[in-house]
Order: sequence, then structure tokens, then C-alpha cells
Amino acid sequence: MSDDESSLEGDEAVESDDSVCSTEPNDEFEKLAYWTKRHFAHYRPRLLPDHVWAAYLCSPHPDIIRHAVTPDNIDPEDHMACERLLKKLWLLLEL
Repeated sequence: MSDDESSLEGDEAVESDDSVCSTEPNDEFEKLAYWTKRHFAHYRPRLLPDHVWAAYLCSPHPDIIRHAVTPDNIDPEDHMACERLLKKLWLLLEL
């Protein structure tokens, strides 16, 4: 996950302010880029459900394995998505 993307903790999205300016620019094109990054950072966790994330990470395809183990691509959100999925699955088994 890059600096302008967010992570989801519970139901709240936590945004990273590293690459998103805290003040809105005056130029219309820069304003569009500013709000696009803000909206994507806010909604990114809701775009990929946990089961999709875990299925991608567990894929046996060599290109996906190479991508998943590359240090530049390691993301703490991957680990959290897998943990949330396991909790949901264990909850279903306990019922």
C-alpha cells in the first residue's frame, strides 16, 4: 500500500497524510487530483473485500507469488485482511 492509501481498522478508515496535502489547491486540475487521492484513500479498503485479498495472496500462480514476496509489495494491510478473514471464518465455525 502506498502512502496515499488508507487502512481500515474496524469501521473507520485511517488516512495517511504523507502524500495528501492538508490544504486544498486553487488550480482546478490540482483540485481534481487532490480530491481523487482523498476519495481513493478513504474508500480503498472497501473496494477489496478480505476474502479477495487473501485469495490473491494464497494463489499458486508464480507471478503472484513473486509479487507477494517482493519487499516493496509487502503491506501490513495484507496481514490485517487475512486476520480479519480468519476471525470471520472461526466465528462461522463456532456458530
